[in-house]
Amino acid sequence: MFEFFKSSADLWLIGLLVVVLIGPVLLYLVGPWAYRRDEICGGLSTASVDLYFDTFHQSLARPKDFATFYRGRFGRRNYLVPTLVVVATGWVVLTWIVASLLVDVGIRQPTTGLLPTTAVLALAGAYLWVVIDLMTRWRFRDLGPTDLWRAAWRLIAAVPLAYAVGAILQPGLAGSVAFFLGAFPTRQVTTLVRRLGRRQLGLGADADEKSESELEKLQGIDTRIAERFADEGITTIGQLAYADPVELTMRCASFAFSFVMDCQNQALAWIYFEQRLDTLRQWSLRGAQEIANLISELDGDDPADQELARRTIDAAARMLSMDANALERTLREIADDPYTTFINAVWNDDSTAELKTTETPA
Repeated sequence: MFEFFKSSADLWLIGLLVVVLIGPVLLYLVGPWAYRRDEICGGLSTASVDLYFDTFHQSLARPKDFATFYRGRFGRRNYLVPTLVVVATGWVVLTWIVASLLVDVGIRQPTTGLLPTTAVLALAGAYLWVVIDLMTRWRFRDLGPTDLWRAAWRLIAAVPLAYAVGAILQPGLAGSVAFFLGAFPTRQVTTLVRRLGRRQLGLGADADEKSESELEKLQGIDTRIAERFADEGITTIGQLAYADPVELTMRCASFAFSFVMDCQNQALAWIYFEQRLDTLRQWSLRGAQEIANLISELDGDDPADQELARRTIDAAARMLSMDANALERTLREIADDPYTTFINAVWNDDSTAELKTTETPA
């Protein structure tokens, strides 16, 4: 039995390591991807779907149901090509790693074509990071096609990055630097290489050394969440306010649809009030949806609600040192925003007509 495994060690080792590499992707597509789809599709009634298309996709032909539109934009088929690229890249990388490993432990005889130790260590570090990253994304339901392309890029770029960084360090550290650089998160590696390059060329500090994100000014957004939004091109509160919430939820797959909606809810109010929004929270005016509810009560038929809404506006105006009429005008602008209308409709929709979410092949 041992001789059998020894004679075919390269094949089953490579196969096992490829399974470890791609396993989290397959498990994500079987479970968490479907849960995400059901959360979004099942959370929108027919009326909300109509409003969604009117707000975000007016030029698109309406599909027969939202699940059809969802599968077309975010279906499993979008994962096919990047998954195959990761498998192919991983197979090539692991072939070199395993070949060098078997020679080092004496199971195979030295042969030509093996990579230098520095290159092998760089590939091993990159493989380690990619596997951990994919497992983490599977665990937190945060795996998109772009993440798979980045994984393949990381495996390909590991060797040239290791040699480029190692060239400006002490020669004796080349192997260790290669492995640890490969095992660093991609964001940190990119930042490190960019900063080292700028400093070697005397170009001064890099703009990305500014650590605080504008998004962190909103409740519930910390550095990690702001970085995840930044990965999808959302770096300002204005961008967040007017993004497509369904698309953004799928691109930031670890975020619940309700969380993305709440972030946009705050962002729509922030672009008018900025830091003064912190003061308005004392009067339950946390975001655009709460402001829309206040205006609805002010314009409603219940005298008690009207009186309470008027007093709230007057009190908030005094706290902000604003004219009450000017504040009301601003609140009405926020409440009448089409994006506020959509958010308010989703949060307050009492319809029980849910979309059909029966799973069909992606």
